[in-house]
Amino acid sequence: FSALILIAIYRGTSEALRAITKNASIAYLPPELPLAMLFLMLGVMLLLSNSVAALSSYYHGKDLELVLAAPLGPRRFFWGKFLEVFASSSWMALVFALPAIVAFAQTYSAGPEYYLGCLIVLLPYFVIPCAMSILLVSIISRLMPANQTKFIVMLVGLAVFGVIFMLFRVIDPSSSNFGNVNEILRLISTLTFPQSKLLPSYWSAVIVAGLLKEGSKPLLPYITLLYASATLILMLAYLTVRYLHIGGYSRARSSQNRASLHSKLIHSKVVRITPFLDPQYRALISKEYRTFSRDITQAMQLLLLLGLCMIYLYNFRVLHAVQGLPSSTKIYWQGFLVFANVGMGAFVITAVCSRFVFPSISLEGQSYWLLQSAPLDSMNVLRAKFWCWYIPVAFMSSVIFASGALAIQAPLQIVVVNIITSWIICFGVVGLAVGLGALFANFDWENPSQLAASFGSLVFMMASSVLILISLIPVAILIFLRTLRNFGYNISDLQWYTCVGTTTFLLTWLNYSALRWALKAGDNALATRKR
Repeated sequence: FSALILIAIYRGTSEALRAITKNASIAYLPPELPLAMLFLMLGVMLLLSNSVAALSSYYHGKDLELVLAAPLGPRRFFWGKFLEVFASSSWMALVFALPAIVAFAQTYSAGPEYYLGCLIVLLPYFVIPCAMSILLVSIISRLMPANQTKFIVMLVGLAVFGVIFMLFRVIDPSSSNFGNVNEILRLISTLTFPQSKLLPSYWSAVIVAGLLKEGSKPLLPYITLLYASATLILMLAYLTVRYLHIGGYSRARSSQNRASLHSKLIHSKVVRITPFLDPQYRALISKEYRTFSRDITQAMQLLLLLGLCMIYLYNFRVLHAVQGLPSSTKIYWQGFLVFANVGMGAFVITAVCSRFVFPSISLEGQSYWLLQSAPLDSMNVLRAKFWCWYIPVAFMSSVIFASGALAIQAPLQIVVVNIITSWIICFGVVGLAVGLGALFANFDWENPSQLAASFGSLVFMMASSVLILISLIPVAILIFLRTLRNFGYNISDLQWYTCVGTTTFLLTWLNYSALRWALKAGDNALATRKR
């Protein structure tokens, strides 16, 4: 699975670079621009993942009481935790960045010195977001009132959404006309933002691009800037942890006792919402939501993923220009965009499940063994976990799928089909997350961020990607036949509804089979652990 995804990244990057070099006479894009965009996206991803890992490792780790009581100096404590955060958050980004780096080398016929230069660049570039995350998390944890943890996180999330909204207003697609030269130049100017000379992504891009072509800028000043910035931020992070960590840790520990939902309140709400459930299932569901509400790192990840969903929806909002196309071309492109909406929306749901649903079994920790003494077998526990997460994830997916379809002004029937498709695909994706989460369960974790960055999480994402790609086949068939029908091909109503029923059955059967297989595999794994 991993090899297929890596090959896809390599092929996609190679084709994009070939298109750029082939059309250089129309619009020349130097290698610095795609490299700067690559490094900027990589840096943002590292900053977000390192923030969650730093908060978990430095302030919410289960081993902190023992570590802080041990005769360890602040230097050893900082470097030990720094290496833990760095390793857990960087390895997956590095794995997925390598195919793109190789694609640049193959396209521009780079030599061995290119790979050595990339190694020299990536080390400080990965250190910068890691140290920056530790610095920011330490300051916020020290200044944040313990009894207002979630309130402040919510304010930060609203501020982030406000910044994203302002950026959307700067690049306002409602006034864009891609047939206007001025608008094209404005779009190109916006895309050159990653080339800001104050960003480490630009320094890294200049260094790597200098190894791809001759006659480039001097590289030594940019290498010096990169390493000096990494060293400076690392020193600031060390000083911040040394002088602020104890106070921040004390506040974090007290906030764990305060930042939770009242058990009686949430239990009464669950009883009112689910009167048809057995008391055992109802107790598991209420416990699951209480556990989620008490983990501040889960709230941070939820805000980050909501930001991801906003960016996803905005990307489709930009494509409103398809309405200006001729009628024949518009039908073709609208069908393609509907298909792309289903595919990309499913991958967004996979990202949500990898952060929340997959670790749900492992998050039980040592208390999982208490569940074994309850009058429930492991399969019932997995089913309760599935239904607990399926409803909110499916609701989120229906909003994403429907919003994407409305953004491209698809007909109402297509919007309804998108919503139904989202609920069916979520059946398989959430089932894979619960089942593989049990198969790769780790109850001895020290902080929750280790679970989302584990090998099992990678296996789930790969398996989910394969399931999504296979599920897209009946969706593509249905969209293709609808496009033919709109072009005037003679397809009777009986044939059309037969095709709709067949593709719906195939899609449902495929995802239901994935659900059954995953839950059975997870149940067998938990039964083996019990023995």
